[in-house]
Amino acid sequence: MTRVAELARSGKAAREDLTGSTITVTSLGPLAGVVTTPVINHPEVAIIGPNAIIEKPVVVKGEIVVRKRMNISSSFDHRVV
Repeated sequence: MTRVAELARSGKAAREDLTGSTITVTSLGPLAGVVTTPVINHPEVAIIGPNAIIEKPVVVKGEIVVRKRMNISSSFDHRVV
């Protein structure tokens, strides 16, 4: 894991270094996605992606206040679940 992380950080990871996983974790926030539908990378069984953090009004102890919120989008292969 350390070797692959170092390759990815340095921009030197080859396709072979990044394949063979069961689940993908992706970051959709930089694309400003708030609600997305990530597509599973076959033959993996799931993909999970946090979306952009946005400020939204929420009720806290009966008061409306602004809080940071983030949706997490996920897709799962129903045959495995």
